[in-house]
Amino acid sequence: MVSVENLIELIATKVLISGVYNYSLYERLYTLPGQTLLNVKQVMENHIRVDKISMIKQEHLCFHP
Repeated sequence: MVSVENLIELIATKVLISGVYNYSLYERLYTLPGQTLLNVKQVMENHIRVDKISMIKQEHLCFHP
């Protein structure tokens, strides 16, 4: 994304959002005001972080020593 010459940000943002398979994340990105690559990237990184924390908590609850 950073190294693409003559990147048209609006098109790149729309393509990036259209490739999201998680419906709740897609819906959040699609309705995001000010859809810039930076905003989309921040929302996606936050979603991944929350998802990882949720998985860790779930693994911890399922672990029985």
